[in-house]
Amino acid sequence: MALAPVQTFCIPPLGKPAKDAPYSLGNERPRIIQPAQKGHSGWYYCMNIAGRERFGPTAPNDLAGRVAEMECSLFRKTMTGLDELNDELDRATLLLIQTIKEDCLPLFPFPKAKTTTGPGVTLTMIDGENLLNLSREFVQRHLDFLCGTKEPSSITGTGNQKLKRILEDFCRQKEVDSLKEFLDISSDKLTHSCIQVCEIYLRNRNMLPDEEFQKHRAASRRGAAIGNVYQTALSQGLDYSTLQKHEKEKLIQISLRKADDITHSLDLRAIVLQSAIHKDIEQRLGFEFADWDPSRPFDDLIASLQEHGPHQVKGFLGKMWYKDAPFALKDKVEGRTVYGWKKDAARIEPDITKIKQLPISDVVVVGAKRVEDGRELVYLVDPQDATDPSDINTQKVYVVSYQSFIRQIRNRDGITGFATVNTQTGKIEMEEIDRTPSKFSGLHYATYYRGYQKV
Repeated sequence: MALAPVQTFCIPPLGKPAKDAPYSLGNERPRIIQPAQKGHSGWYYCMNIAGRERFGPTAPNDLAGRVAEMECSLFRKTMTGLDELNDELDRATLLLIQTIKEDCLPLFPFPKAKTTTGPGVTLTMIDGENLLNLSREFVQRHLDFLCGTKEPSSITGTGNQKLKRILEDFCRQKEVDSLKEFLDISSDKLTHSCIQVCEIYLRNRNMLPDEEFQKHRAASRRGAAIGNVYQTALSQGLDYSTLQKHEKEKLIQISLRKADDITHSLDLRAIVLQSAIHKDIEQRLGFEFADWDPSRPFDDLIASLQEHGPHQVKGFLGKMWYKDAPFALKDKVEGRTVYGWKKDAARIEPDITKIKQLPISDVVVVGAKRVEDGRELVYLVDPQDATDPSDINTQKVYVVSYQSFIRQIRNRDGITGFATVNTQTGKIEMEEIDRTPSKFSGLHYATYYRGYQKV
């Protein structure tokens, strides 16, 4: 027997309160443009979308909510700055690799190159060494060539001047004579800075960093190990994509041990402490965990949205995970255009080899609907979209099926699920997760603002 159609929507207002408007006006404050998220701060912007109270500089500075808002905003802005430096380093490195592969290899007397494809990354190897293992003398001699052959592109997102500055820094220093080692050290310095910022925040909150690390470590440690498992299989001459589930689990356990070496411990500490702080910030700003989880039927999500309003979730969700642009549907929700993707839309594969940052994004669930033919749909708002209170069309609402939603969602305690690599395409494929209720005991998948009021 088909279930009856049902729907609920809790669409957030456009824009954000003007920061110079008197706090005493509350929800009557005039609203201005809400910019898109900066860096990897979607988790913070989603709290704004989900309806948290915005205090602003006109609120009394001794108000508990305002104190929390200022401290959390400072942490977010500091981390965004570090994210931008990390991204700049990554993009410059990719641009250099592209230049060397396409322009240097045919001209310079490099040994024959071999290409190894792994999860989310393709490395060209030269006699077993990464092709970035270049000396200061070589880089100095060919600096203009290395920096001058490629224009800035939408793929790399960085210009030649930033790459040139990094290479000049390498040539000036005397500590190491390998560009690869210099880039690794530069990356580690940024990770150390991230950890220091996290530890300062935690100590100011009377929380011990080491205790928080151990408390939140297990789930995130497993997520980091999944990023290593393909290379573990490769080193043993195994085709990971053809292994049985118990064989994959064995490799993950091996990778868990590898995740404890000094490099991965550094990266792991950074992401675990960030995860702990995100939870603390959510609680300080008035968010609570929802009872709903992916083992529940669709109607339970409907009920949770009806009772608590918008839900913030993490996963491979939102427009950043699609190569193809969404298309506008005929449907509208409270005047907003609804967008969706075709079933065969090309997706961007998650790069689970990058364990400095959790390779997942945050979105806000703003509605759910079961239509007459039985399809169950989930409606999302993406913090990567800016919204203008004078233009309702700036707030895009995206729709995905419930089955796609629960397959792509990840818990707020760490990454779950297994990653497989298609050795023919090099693409990462996330396996279906065991969704029996016991699997979700003690895990959290959504948060909501406890003071939410429908506007």
